[in-house]
Amino acid sequence: ARFADLGALETLADDIAAKKADPIRLNELYALGHADLSAKARALGATFEGVPNRKQLLAAIFAAAAEQKIPLLDQGWLDLTDRGFGFVVHPFTNYRLFPEDSYVPEIFVKKLGLKRGHHVEVQVQAPQGTDRCPSVVRIRNVMGGQPDSISSVKPFEELTPYYPLKRIWL
Repeated sequence: ARFADLGALETLADDIAAKKADPIRLNELYALGHADLSAKARALGATFEGVPNRKQLLAAIFAAAAEQKIPLLDQGWLDLTDRGFGFVVHPFTNYRLFPEDSYVPEIFVKKLGLKRGHHVEVQVQAPQGTDRCPSVVRIRNVMGGQPDSISSVKPFEELTPYYPLKRIWL
């Protein structure tokens, strides 16, 4: 329900990006090992008793980012579900879906005409309440260009084939 209004998502994205802190890039964060991830969590002010697992470290980093209003950015490939929404998957996990992958609401997929396999760079919001994963609040670029321009690209299936008219001697 909170993803139904694009205006509200734009306002939320502007509010999150208002702080001029260095953003946390989730694609780089997820590639870190356990030691580097715990060092990153401690640098953001998280405290632990004992040795937390990876899921607890990521939850602490997301909580610290939400509290300090640090922007979260993610970059990867779009994987769509049958229901219309999608997730941003990463090459270092062999493009498999994991619980911490960023959720892309259906409203962005429909509005921009996104397809499975598009390379996207997104701004995300840290998980809220019972959310399992970060949620996309703004799509920054698609396939290296503006998000609105991706719908004008002709799909591969609709391209006209070109057959050679002259024989090429090798």
